Amino acid sequence: MATFNPKHFTDADVLRTIHPEHLCKLIEPHATYFGDRGLSLPSARQAATLDVDRLAHLLESPDDAIPQELLNAIGYIDEMATERGMDSLLPKAIEAKMPLDPNKDHSPADIAVQVWLFDPMIVEREHIWFTWKPPRRMDCFRVGEKKHGKLLEITHERCQQAAEDIGSWLSENNRTPFCNLAYRETDDGFEFSIQRGDPFTRKSTIERNSIGNVHFRPAGKDKVIFKLEDVMVMINTPIRRAIAVYQRVFGNLLYGDPEFFTDSNIISTRALEELGEGALSCRDVDGIDEVLFVEYLVDLGGDQDATVTYKANDIITDMKQRNRKLDFEGRLISATFRIRYRGSRYWRTLKLYDGNATCYTRDANARHAEQWMRLRNFIQVTNANAESDVEVNDETLALH
Repeated sequence: MATFNPKHFTDADVLRTIHPEHLCKLIEPHATYFGDRGLSLPSARQAATLDVDRLAHLLESPDDAIPQELLNAIGYIDEMATERGMDSLLPKAIEAKMPLDPNKDHSPADIAVQVWLFDPMIVEREHIWFTWKPPRRMDCFRVGEKKHGKLLEITHERCQQAAEDIGSWLSENNRTPFCNLAYRETDDGFEFSIQRGDPFTRKSTIERNSIGNVHFRPAGKDKVIFKLEDVMVMINTPIRRAIAVYQRVFGNLLYGDPEFFTDSNIISTRALEELGEGALSCRDVDGIDEVLFVEYLVDLGGDQDATVTYKANDIITDMKQRNRKLDFEGRLISATFRIRYRGSRYWRTLKLYDGNATCYTRDANARHAEQWMRLRNFIQVTNANAESDVEVNDETLALH
């Protein structure tokens, strides 16, 4: 669970970069709380007299009585109070006709406060993408071999329907029907953020010098990425039963067909069985210096669900030293590799799950890893990819 640690709002020097009238307007609804802690808020005309040092101290050490609404506002604003956050907020705020005095200097923190005061929803929406990190593990689904379709325009109404469909399933599975579906266009498709509820939980707290319990419903977040070139939807969620739901919902949202994305295998570890050490070759990938095979999991079959895991710093070298050959005694379930990218001193981990899932850091080096997986046939190439009859035009990719 995230800790309340507003780095900007606990720094008096940063607070001084926020125009006093904006800062006072932000905290004015909570004047009673601050008054009880010894900070009297000035009137709007005397906003410049606000004791900023005292305010920073109170926000650095909140007590049990601090209003949740204040914590929520400061949490969002503080994380967006950077140059990158300002660059994210300003275009949306200007588009929404937020008044902005061009004759004044505005710090990133001041812009974040102004946008929150104008419309908190703008900050909350942009915060989704500002804090977005591509997930490591993704379950991947491609279009079926005999499926044909035209990528549909993503409208607000169709997104709402998709959110309702997801919420309907969630409410039937011990979660709230609330679902917030946000999306944005990328260079190769779309990214979707799904905010939803998790099952009700209890957490111990300290209340008035005694142990208490607070009961609440935590918020969860799932991510879906659509790659247009591969006609592939990639899903990240800790709710394994929800994967099939998202598969259908996004098939319907993107192509009007719940059955558009199939369960056919995309990831195969067969290359390790067929090529052995040769499957680790990376000389034909410019961005990779070396690949090591470090772990695998094998299903031995039988009615006892027996499995075997083999781990080593370098499995190939270890087996040579033991005069053994790479020979899997059952069905290979997963394989883990360590990759050293060119120009990097550090090794990165890549894990393949035979079937549909991969797990690796999806940063600038991800394209090298994906090129290597394709060249070694870990990613299966079928007729059901970008060559299927999927019609795409520029208007389809327009965000609304």
